[in-house]
Amino acid sequence: LADSKAQVETIVMRLANLVAKCDGQTMPEESVALHTLQRDIDMALHPANPKSTLAPIGNASSEGPSAMAYQQQASEDAGKTTEAESPADRERRLQAAMKELESLIGLQSVKDRVRSYANFLRLQQQRKDAGLATMPISLHMTFIGNPGTGKTTVARIVGQILGALGTLPSGHVIETDRSGLVAEYAGQTAPKTNKLCDSAKGGVLFIDEAYSLVDASGDDAYGREAIQTLLKRMEDDRGSMAVIL
Repeated sequence: LADSKAQVETIVMRLANLVAKCDGQTMPEESVALHTLQRDIDMALHPANPKSTLAPIGNASSEGPSAMAYQQQASEDAGKTTEAESPADRERRLQAAMKELESLIGLQSVKDRVRSYANFLRLQQQRKDAGLATMPISLHMTFIGNPGTGKTTVARIVGQILGALGTLPSGHVIETDRSGLVAEYAGQTAPKTNKLCDSAKGGVLFIDEAYSLVDASGDDAYGREAIQTLLKRMEDDRGSMAVIL
């Protein structure tokens, strides 16, 4: 399994999410357990900062089903780790991410697209370092595909690539869905969405099942509020955060 760590991690987390959501909802304590598991896996596979701690953020019961119990501390730790990385370390991270991408079964067109994108970003970074003009870059993306086709796995790899290239400070990935963005009561959705975006700064905000943010009828004020808030943050933080739908 040594060469399949990413795939095993994805399978474990997908199974854990299925178990947590099997009754149709994710309770706050289940959300904390999920993200604690993700944190433990990250620390086991990437022990770059052995002093990292699990720091609860706010009141889990008020955060909603996708509350990230450790997200702010994880972001800070990721930032500190990235600052200490040498160019050689970054290159090793990049090569490891590309190797992980190549190890995926199939998805040849996706692999070609990600490689081309990584080369473009590397060139832009080299031009920036040399004091030359660069093209404006949008880091936001949309992944389309059936369940189980590797969207989450590729999103994590893209985060690693963006962090290794220096396009984003850390490249950490915050995963959420509608329940992590849309609140249950009026006036709570925008602060909830903004808090999640804050935790993703420097990395990637991956929104699973983004099509569910607004229901089919279109009469969903809370969902529209989440999208409006998200769009503003995508514009304001375009250089420091990538949103993958």
